[in-house]
Amino acid sequence: MPLPDSPLVAKSSPYLLRFDFVSYNYNLKKDLQKILSKNDWDWVTPGHPAYEYLFGQPQSPRHEVLYLGAFPTSPPNNSQSSALKHFQENPLTPVIGPAGNGKTTLLLSIPAQQVVKRAHQLASTGIDRSNLTLVTSTNNRAVSNVIELFAESLGTQQFYLEGGRLDTIHKLAIPKLQAAIDWLSSTQFNEGEGKRTAQQLVNIANQLQNLPQQDREKARQKEQDLQALKRLNQEIQAISNRITHLKQQPTTPATSPYADYPLEAYQQILPHLEKAVKSLPPVDIDQLLRRANNWWQRLWFSLKKLWQFLTKTRTHDAIARRI
Repeated sequence: MPLPDSPLVAKSSPYLLRFDFVSYNYNLKKDLQKILSKNDWDWVTPGHPAYEYLFGQPQSPRHEVLYLGAFPTSPPNNSQSSALKHFQENPLTPVIGPAGNGKTTLLLSIPAQQVVKRAHQLASTGIDRSNLTLVTSTNNRAVSNVIELFAESLGTQQFYLEGGRLDTIHKLAIPKLQAAIDWLSSTQFNEGEGKRTAQQLVNIANQLQNLPQQDREKARQKEQDLQALKRLNQEIQAISNRITHLKQQPTTPATSPYADYPLEAYQQILPHLEKAVKSLPPVDIDQLLRRANNWWQRLWFSLKKLWQFLTKTRTHDAIARRI
């Protein structure tokens, strides 16, 4: 949107993102008391969600991790993609950011990943699995935001249930669950269409899973090309230096047999030689006489040769006069 008219101005300025950790510490204390109240300590192992929740350190996402699903109406940006990659390999994925930073839209991709993972496993192995995803929060508004985005983006074609209070379950969740059961009971499964869709899903997944290997091959080829480019640049530089060195050398080296050539005398004689060449007869009579085919041509050329002798216009006469 355009900026307002003067005298109002807008400028960027840093700000401090503040958090009140009192409620979070309180909830953490309650969680710890609940965990310690259990008699079994099977969670005291690295990798267990409870252990990672209390003692774990967030790990940086690996960029080569591949995920097959994301919410179709909100493609993840770079930061959201990093969180989704981290989610693939870690039991806990902390995400923090100010309002409007994309945390809620990121949550939509979590169940989308589970749906795609279940569909891919069913299509490729025939083994079904549950993709149940529970969205919960200490803040009711956070869950309501997710429900509203589901309702806005999916409508009634996709299946999700609203939970929480008992009256909400009786009012919204149970009727929706019963409607889904009735639809499954009355709808006949198209086996042919299902097989075609499953094969398309497997083909697309295979193409996506091959992309990291293709990227690694391209990276190796790029490294080889960069090394070859560096070597060629060095060769080009060496040749350029050699050419520059040769250009700086004198045209006639000091050791040449022409080092003692009388250049000044030659420059003085050269104009006289050029005049002598210009004064030469245009036709060589001796050569024409040798090529004569009949007696009258030989007679004619012989007479011209005699004339040149008498008038001293032969070739060696002209050169002699100039020298």
